[in-house]
Amino acid sequence: MTYYKDFNKDVKDLLTKNYTDAGVWKVEGKKKGPKDQLFINVNGASSASVNIDAEFNPSTCGAKLKVNVDPALKWKLTASYEEKGHKVEVVTDKAFNYEVSYDGKVAGVAISEKLTTKSVETGVSYAVAKQVEVGGSAAFAFKDSSLKWALGVRYACGKYLANVQTTQLQKFVTGLSLPVNVAGKTATVAAQVECGQGAFAATVGTEVPCVLIAGNAFRLRVTDKLAWSAAYIAKLPNSIKAAVSIDANLKPGLNVTSE
Repeated sequence: MTYYKDFNKDVKDLLTKNYTDAGVWKVEGKKKGPKDQLFINVNGASSASVNIDAEFNPSTCGAKLKVNVDPALKWKLTASYEEKGHKVEVVTDKAFNYEVSYDGKVAGVAISEKLTTKSVETGVSYAVAKQVEVGGSAAFAFKDSSLKWALGVRYACGKYLANVQTTQLQKFVTGLSLPVNVAGKTATVAAQVECGQGAFAATVGTEVPCVLIAGNAFRLRVTDKLAWSAAYIAKLPNSIKAAVSIDANLKPGLNVTSE
């Protein structure tokens, strides 16, 4: 069962992840360290200072603790606990902003809730058929006491995915993803269309496995304005992934991830 907030995640990830703006580099540490030991991931970017994630995961329970610190000593603390498919997470920072979230599945309903300094939000989804899920969310903003709601439906059959979501019947987002055979390899094609209140935006993208090096892949996306981006994703030794992307500026961007 899929959480409502993730109805369009697969499509969005294919169209946005592993692309880096022209002339920009990023380094991300996402390694999962051993239990009962403090381990550190390093992150950095050409447009931001280097920062570290110090993490500790005890083996005796489902708790996790992570502290992010930058050179200016700005910090963010994330503590979470998972048990039998239920997850509670608390995030706070130096400015004492906070975020408390819950994800879990109860009686066949996938529930996600989030409380922050600015709003409270809840989302639910339910499988009405073997391959069809419906869901919705509501968010209340404290500052102006406004309430926004959304509804959606998602179809998933293997690698064939489709979903439609609307925010208050004013904005509509449609996502589609399907496998396509290319030279004996299975590529994935995805498209997303956003419209409503006179606005329109569309993006089409694909990921094609590299025929020369197993595990590597090419990505390409084009918007309705004919803005394009391409990326080559390479899996390197020691669980390192490097994605080199380029767009109409013809200046490469680089994203290196340690997983």
